[in-house]
Amino acid sequence: MGLKERRFTQEFIANSFPALQNEINQAAGFSVPLEISWDTLFEDTYLHLYNDTYPKVYFLPLIEALKAIAVDDFGRELLQKGLQKVSIVNTSDHHSPERGMTFTNGVLTIDHSPVLNADKVEERAEYLITLLEDNLDDFASGAVESESTDSSSTTQTTNDAAPGITIHELFLQNAVITYEKQLVFNELVGERGWDFNMTDGTVSFEEYVFPMQILGTYSEREKSWMWAWANKQSGIPENLLKAAYHLQNFGNQGRINELMSPSFEATENTGHFFGQIAAGIYNASCYCPVVFKGTHIYVLIDSEMIDEKLANDAPTIVSRFTQAISNMNLDHKVALYYYLTTKGYEVKAMGNNLLATKEDDQILGIFDLNSRLLKINTSKV
Repeated sequence: MGLKERRFTQEFIANSFPALQNEINQAAGFSVPLEISWDTLFEDTYLHLYNDTYPKVYFLPLIEALKAIAVDDFGRELLQKGLQKVSIVNTSDHHSPERGMTFTNGVLTIDHSPVLNADKVEERAEYLITLLEDNLDDFASGAVESESTDSSSTTQTTNDAAPGITIHELFLQNAVITYEKQLVFNELVGERGWDFNMTDGTVSFEEYVFPMQILGTYSEREKSWMWAWANKQSGIPENLLKAAYHLQNFGNQGRINELMSPSFEATENTGHFFGQIAAGIYNASCYCPVVFKGTHIYVLIDSEMIDEKLANDAPTIVSRFTQAISNMNLDHKVALYYYLTTKGYEVKAMGNNLLATKEDDQILGIFDLNSRLLKINTSKV
C-alpha cells in the first residue's frame, strides 16, 4: 500500500468509519467484532471512488442484513451468540456475493472487490440475510453446547470477544443529549435553594419537587468517588439505588472498570462526568449534585416538565448541538451522530459528512478532515 493509499485509509478510518461502525453495532444490538484488511481494499486506479464505494460494497449491506436479523429479541440473541466476527477483505476481486461471502465457524467473511458492482447494495444485503438466516442458528447452538461441556472453550470465547466500549466512548455517546437536559433543568430551577429528602426519595427546588435516584458521591477530603450501591454505611433505601445498580450491571456486561469498581481515587470531581453518562444510559431527565460539607451527592431526576422542554424541531436541535460543542471538548462528528440518533433521526455518512432524516426534516452536518463541524443546515424533504 503506497503513500496515497495510506493517507486515504487513515482519513477514512478517522472520518467516515466511526459512524458506519456505530450503525453496525446499533443494527446488531451489540458491539460487533470487525477485522478489516484495509491494505487489500485497493485497486490502483479507483482511489477517488472509495469514499462512495466502501460503504456501498462492505458496510451498508452488512447494516441492512443485521437490521433484518435483529428485528426481534430472538434474532438479536441469535446474532450475539452466533456472530463471532466480521472479516472484510479483498483477496480475489470477487464481484458477486455468491463467490465472496461466507459464514464459517461464526465468522462472516465479506471478500469483495472495493469497486465492482458497488451499486448492488440491495443484492448483497439480501444475500447476507439469507446467509445468516441459514447458518446462525446451527453455529449458535453448537457454541452453546460447547460452552456447557468444555470450560476451556468458554475461556477462549471470552478472550476472543471484542473489547467492551470504554468509559470515554460512553461519555461521548451521551454528552450532548445530557448537556441539553442540564440546560433545561438549569433554566427551570434557576437559583432556587434545594432540599434533599432521602426518606421521601425526592430532591426539591422550592416549588419543584422531583423523584430521584442516588448515583454516587464525591468526597473533596478523600479525593475519591463512590457508587451509591457500594455506600453501605449511609443506609440508602434500595428503591433509590435502581439507577446505580443499572449502571453497575451495564459496566459488568461491558467490562467497564469505572462502572464496576465500588470506589476509586479521583483528584478531580468525577461526578459531572458520571452524571452525564448515567442520565443518558438510564434515560433520566437530568442529573443534579447537592453538597453536604464537602461531599457531593449526585442524583438522577425524573421530571415530565424537563422532558417536555427537550428539543424536537430541527432548528432547536441544531442550536443546542452547536451550543454544546462550543462549551465541551468533543469529537463533533461522532457527537452529532449520537445526538441525532437519540432524537430519532436516521443518520448516514455521506463521504466526510453526515445526513440525518426524520419524517420530512433533514439535518446536514459538514465537517473538515479532523471531524470539526464547518457548517450545519436544516431543510425539509
